[in-house]
Amino acid sequence: MKALIFPFLLSVLISFHLPFRPGHQGTADIPATSAVKPVPPDSVEYNGTMQETTDFLSFRNGHQNLYYYPGSDSFLYLYSEISAPEVIAQGERSPLNISLVIDRSGSMSGDKLKYAKEAAKFVVQNLGPKDFVSIITYESGVQVVAAAQPVTNKQHLINLIDNVNTGGSTNLSGGMFEGFTQVQVNKSDEYVNRVLLMSDGLANVGISDSASLVQAAAKKLEETGIGLSTFGVGADFNENLMQSLAEYGGNYYFIGTPDQIPDIFAKELNGLLLVAAQNLKLRIEFPAGVTLNKVFGYRYEQKGNTIEIDYRDIFSLETKAVLIRFKADPQSNADLLFRETATFVLASDGSNRELKTETRLKFLGEPALYHRSYNKTVLQQIVLFESNAILEEAMGQVDGRDYQGARERMNSGRQELKRYRAITPDNQELHVQDSLYNNYEDQIEEVEKMKEEERKFYQKDNKMRNYEMRKKK
Repeated sequence: MKALIFPFLLSVLISFHLPFRPGHQGTADIPATSAVKPVPPDSVEYNGTMQETTDFLSFRNGHQNLYYYPGSDSFLYLYSEISAPEVIAQGERSPLNISLVIDRSGSMSGDKLKYAKEAAKFVVQNLGPKDFVSIITYESGVQVVAAAQPVTNKQHLINLIDNVNTGGSTNLSGGMFEGFTQVQVNKSDEYVNRVLLMSDGLANVGISDSASLVQAAAKKLEETGIGLSTFGVGADFNENLMQSLAEYGGNYYFIGTPDQIPDIFAKELNGLLLVAAQNLKLRIEFPAGVTLNKVFGYRYEQKGNTIEIDYRDIFSLETKAVLIRFKADPQSNADLLFRETATFVLASDGSNRELKTETRLKFLGEPALYHRSYNKTVLQQIVLFESNAILEEAMGQVDGRDYQGARERMNSGRQELKRYRAITPDNQELHVQDSLYNNYEDQIEEVEKMKEEERKFYQKDNKMRNYEMRKKK
C-alpha cells in the first residue's frame, strides 16, 4: 500500500515548486578556458527578439543573443517552438484510426485488467461511425479481439472487451506489431492514425531487447507514418523503453495505480479528437562554419547542414519545442543565417500549409553590445532543457545504483548551468523544472534506502515529470 500512494505523496511535495536555493544557483557548458567572465545580472539587458510567423499555428524561434564574437560562449543555441490554438469540438473533425493494444499477461489480473477494460470501453463509446478501431490483447501470444472496423456496433465491441481475461507472459513486440498492422489497413492522411499500447511488465516473449524494440518502432513509423502512444502501469514495466517507443509520433504516460487508467486514456483520446494539424515537420538549415552539437526535446534526422524533425500531429493548445545546440568555428567572422521551415496539413480543411522564418546571428569584433542583447525567452529554455537533460542522466545513474555518481553529476551540472542561471529571470515553467531538480538531488540519499518497489515508483514518477517538462505537457 505504501508503494501505491508514494507517487501521490511525491506530487504533493513537488507541487510546492521550491525555487533554486542559495548555493543551488547555477549556468551552461562553458570550458575553463572561455574568454567570457560571469556577467552580473544587473548588467544584462534583454534585447534579443523572437521571430514569429502565424498561419493558424504560431511559429516562434530565436537565439540566446543577437550577436556572437570569438569566445562569446562555448555554444550557440537556437530555440524553436510551434503552438496550436484552441480547437473547439464542433462540426466535422478528423476521423480516428486507432488500435487499442492491451497487455493481458498474468500480472494484469485484478484491478489492472478491470480498469484497462473500462478504458477500452470508454474509447469505443466516444468514437463514431467514421472512426476505425481495432482491439488487440497480448500475453505469451497475440489475440485480435476485434479487427480494424468502423465503429458502427458499439455494443458488440463492448461485449468483446468484457470477455477478455488474463493469460501468460508479455509479448509486447507481438502486440505492438499487430497494432500497426490493424491501423495500416485503413491508414490515410485524412485520419489520425495511432497505436495505443499498454503494459505493466517487462517484455519477455518475442523481441525483448529494448534497443531492438525501439529500432522496430522507428522502422514502423518510417514505413507507415503511424504514431505510437505508450501507457506504463505499476512498478514493473521498463519506463525507459516505453518513453523511447513514444518518441515515434505519440505520448508516454506513467500510470501509478490502476484506477488512473480510464482518466489517462481519456486524456489521450481527447487530444486525438481535437487535432489541429497533421504531418507537422520542421526543417532547419544552418550555415557553413557551424556544427550541430545536440538537439533537445525530439528525435531528428540530419543530412548535411539540414536537420529535420517529424512532429506528426499537433493537438489543441499543444506546443512542440526544441532547443538546438551548435558550435561555431572559432575562425568564423561572418554573420550566421539560420532558415526554418514548418510544413503541415490543416486538419479543418485538409490544406497544405508552410511557415518560414529566418534568424541571423551578427558577428561582433568585440563584446560591447553582447551583454545588452540577450534573449530572455531563449535563456530560460537553455536552463530548462539543459537541467532537464542533466536530471535525466542522474536518474539513469540511480537506476544503475550509482548514487554517488548521480550526486556528483547533479552538482557538476549545477556548476555548468551557473552562468546562465545567474542571468536568467524566473518564469513558472522554469520554476517547476528547478523544483524537480532540487527535490531529486535532495532525495538521492533517501532513494538509496528505499525498498525496491518504492524506489521503482519514485524513479518512474520523476522520469514522467521530467518527460512532461521537455515535451511541454
